[in-house]
Amino acid sequence: MRKINIQKRLKLQSWLIGFILLSSTIFCWIIIGHVNYYLAIYTVFALAVYFVLNKKINLRLNSIYNSLLSFNKHSLDQEKYREAADSEPMATEILYGYQRVTEALENLNGIFETDNEFSFQNLKPEDPLRVIIEDIRKKLDLQKQEEDRRNWTIQGLANFGTLIRNEEHDLSNLGNLLISKLVEYTNCNQGAIFTIGAEEDGSQFLEQLSCYAYDRRRFGEKKVKVGVGLLGQCVLEKQTIYLKEVPDDYVYITSGLGFDTPRTLVILPLLANENVYGAVELASFEVLEDYKISFLEKLSESIALTIASQKHKSHTQKLLEESQKLSSELQEKEAAMQESFEKLASTQDEMHQHQMELDGLFRAINNYLVTAEIDMEGKVMGTNKNLLHLFEYKYEEVVGMSITRLLNDDKMLSSEFWERLASGKAVSQDHLCKTKAQIPFWLKVSFTPVENTKGEIYKVLMLAENITEEKLREAELQSHIQAIDKTIAAIEFNMEGNIRRINPIYAGIMGYKQDELAGKPYSVLLSQREKNNPQTALLWENLQRGQFFSGVFKQIDKQGKEQWLNGTLNPIFDVGGEPYKVMMFADFITGEKEKQNELQTLVNAMKGTFPYLEIDAGATFKSANKLFMELFGYKRLDLQKKDLSKLMTNASFKKFSKLIEKAAENRLDGESFEWVTKDGQTMPFQNILSPIKDLEDGLAKIALIFVENADSKAKEAVSDKA
Repeated sequence: MRKINIQKRLKLQSWLIGFILLSSTIFCWIIIGHVNYYLAIYTVFALAVYFVLNKKINLRLNSIYNSLLSFNKHSLDQEKYREAADSEPMATEILYGYQRVTEALENLNGIFETDNEFSFQNLKPEDPLRVIIEDIRKKLDLQKQEEDRRNWTIQGLANFGTLIRNEEHDLSNLGNLLISKLVEYTNCNQGAIFTIGAEEDGSQFLEQLSCYAYDRRRFGEKKVKVGVGLLGQCVLEKQTIYLKEVPDDYVYITSGLGFDTPRTLVILPLLANENVYGAVELASFEVLEDYKISFLEKLSESIALTIASQKHKSHTQKLLEESQKLSSELQEKEAAMQESFEKLASTQDEMHQHQMELDGLFRAINNYLVTAEIDMEGKVMGTNKNLLHLFEYKYEEVVGMSITRLLNDDKMLSSEFWERLASGKAVSQDHLCKTKAQIPFWLKVSFTPVENTKGEIYKVLMLAENITEEKLREAELQSHIQAIDKTIAAIEFNMEGNIRRINPIYAGIMGYKQDELAGKPYSVLLSQREKNNPQTALLWENLQRGQFFSGVFKQIDKQGKEQWLNGTLNPIFDVGGEPYKVMMFADFITGEKEKQNELQTLVNAMKGTFPYLEIDAGATFKSANKLFMELFGYKRLDLQKKDLSKLMTNASFKKFSKLIEKAAENRLDGESFEWVTKDGQTMPFQNILSPIKDLEDGLAKIALIFVENADSKAKEAVSDKA
């Protein structure tokens, strides 16, 4: 389109020149008035010149247009223009312009590559294209540098943030890791972290938490008061200090090759929420750029927040420990107060001692106990409602009354009683008092002296509890204990197995005096074999865990004879549910045991003499002795769960089944039955049937004894086997 427009313009210019020449010829004709020979020649010559010039101009313009078109398409034939450069100055300029543009494009093509070096052959230093390209490169380098610094800062904050989160529980280890990583990341040579501490007088100081230099951790202690030196001044002013000229005697960077003063020093306060928690000091032989200082200031806030968090946790822990200490002291005071009621404590108090808490103690005193205030002359100053209700007095009747008259006890008039109170010691007593209507009742009373702000005793606090029911229960319990002592043998042990008391029955049978075994271990009552038996130690371990024992056991009396007992060993629990002693209650069954042993001996002798068989109430085999097995040719597995019908003839089994009904009434006699051996032979026997009952008097099993065989061969076999 652009080419068409240029051609139109060239044609228009040619026609314009032709029009001018033609117009001048006509003008000459008009002036001369006729056409002559010279005018015709002039006209022909003018037209020839016009056509020649027009052609050359068109050729030159087309050449220029094609050059511009090749220039724009970056496809200029440089060799052609070099050849024409000697004769055509315009070709030289076109070629030079093309080379400048080409060189500029090549350099622009690699401008984003940081390691690419510019190559300028045709572009001179003052060339606008070169100036623009170099300016673009500088701006890109600056942008790249800023981007690298931003990425360096972001990556550093992220890495150190992760490190802080992972190690924030251990401030000392965190300090070591932080300063070592910080020195390496900023390319410094030495660094240290300080935290704020306080002296007893309240003055603050900076204490070195960790130090690092030349790729290794440094150990040392350093304290700097706030406001003293550069470090203290930095913390005081809460401003970063950056020195490019470090005083010679301020700090040295040491290594294996020696030491030297650093070139730059930066000190940053660890500032968070306008509070300083420490400082970071870094020294380097190189200048620290502004972006590194900015990075350090941002990171210092994160470090400050972490130190603040740790200090808050430490402070909270300290407060917790102080709270626990105060709680412990409060418990000790509660125990001291409880001690003043130690003689007031009864069985009911012990059952409730674990339920009493400090916040309910004072409320319980007024709601539960009888209280009165007494002056140092023994007169009642005031009471609570419990006392008035118990004694059936009115308040005005009691106030001013002598405490001796109120408690119906003249012993309180003694000087010893009041001297003890005056010396600050509490007194606890049981008093048998009477109501206004002379009805007796028991009080457990505690008198506690009360001091004023000067440390002088000015009144006595009386705390009392109605223990009439406890006294009655105590009397009843004592009666029960006396009844037990008269009925059954008993021993009282502590939880270590040492004897505390034996009752008269046990002492009489075993041949000891009642106080003779006190304090001695349980093992003095055992034979040497029982002492070494692991079951004995296990018994006491179970008792100490609160488990009781029941059964038959053997002990040795004072003369060394065996005594058999049937009884229990019972742990006795305190109000906290913990066993604190063991009571043994037992019957002496030595005679019964001897009879049982004698009977067992007879049974064993009988089983060794006669064939013997046991069946249950359903006529199923339970056991048999060796003589029975050998006589009938059976093995024990052959008889396992075998029905009696398989061992008898049908007639004998029917007869035996009828006898089972009598067995329940214990009315069995000797009977004769026909028995079947394993090989099928029939053997008649006279049997003695003995029913054996269980604990509920039901039929447990039946024992059959084979005493006589009608067949002589069988008799001979039985005799031989016996």
